[in-house]
Amino acid sequence: MGRNNFSFECRAHRVYYPDVPRPPSLENSNHPLRLLRGLLSEQGSTAPMSQLRFSQLIDVPPTTVRAVENRQRSSSPSIRERIVLTTGARWNNQRKEWMYVYPETAVPFTFSHFLEFQQIVTKRPESDVRDFHREFARLMKLVKRCPDEYWHRLFFKFEKVVDDLEEEVVEWSKHRTAVVAEKKPGFHVSFHNPNIDQS
Repeated sequence: MGRNNFSFECRAHRVYYPDVPRPPSLENSNHPLRLLRGLLSEQGSTAPMSQLRFSQLIDVPPTTVRAVENRQRSSSPSIRERIVLTTGARWNNQRKEWMYVYPETAVPFTFSHFLEFQQIVTKRPESDVRDFHREFARLMKLVKRCPDEYWHRLFFKFEKVVDDLEEEVVEWSKHRTAVVAEKKPGFHVSFHNPNIDQS
């Protein structure tokens, strides 16, 4: 095999290994998000959930997660809300630890709580229609209370929310279809490159 051919095959079959994450600084190792990523992993703080996986879970850019953990920006109310809705954990600033939001009595958050919460939030509740009717009733009360000169402003805001939700539901449906396809028997990912002679 000639040197040129060898170099070509190396480039064609190059394997990329994920970057090994650098250990966090002592200051950042105690950051609430870093602590939470440890709680979201079965292995705990020794092998926490990656920043990429965590960003996918709470649906924020990985760069935002890194910036918050590195104390380059603060955690916004939106991020904190996403964490609660996707993990079931809420940061208690007085106790300096994550608490589980589901039980009435506050308990420290654990990986078992994360698994339990995932079972809860990934299933449609039996009261799904009643829950939406209740919120719709609240909306109608707002419509009645809204001053006439602000009615169109309220309507356009509501219309924008519905438009955004429609787009999100479409994306969720696409994602669910992709996940189901991956779980089907016989599904596999092919690494065959048709431009390379496999003989």
